Amino acid sequence: MAVVQPTTSKKSVMRAGKTLADCYENQCELEAEALDILNNWRLSHSYPLEKIRLHLEKHAKSVDSNRRSWTPNYFELI
Repeated sequence: MAVVQPTTSKKSVMRAGKTLADCYENQCELEAEALDILNNWRLSHSYPLEKIRLHLEKHAKSVDSNRRSWTPNYFELI
C-alpha cells in the first residue's frame, strides 16, 4: 500500500466537508474540488489506520488465542 501525503491544510479539508454537507442538504451537484480534497485526506489516513488495525488484531489474538475469532461475542455480553 503506497503512502499518500496530504496536499491541503486541515482548514481546507474542513471547508470542503462543509461544502459537501451543504450540497447534500440542498440536493445540489457535488463540487469536484471538494471531493478531491476529501479523497486525498481519506487516502492519506488509510495507511496509518490499517497499520493500527493490524497491530490491534495481532495483539488481540495473542491475548486470547483460544478463541476462533478476535472479535468479541456480543451475545455473551448481554
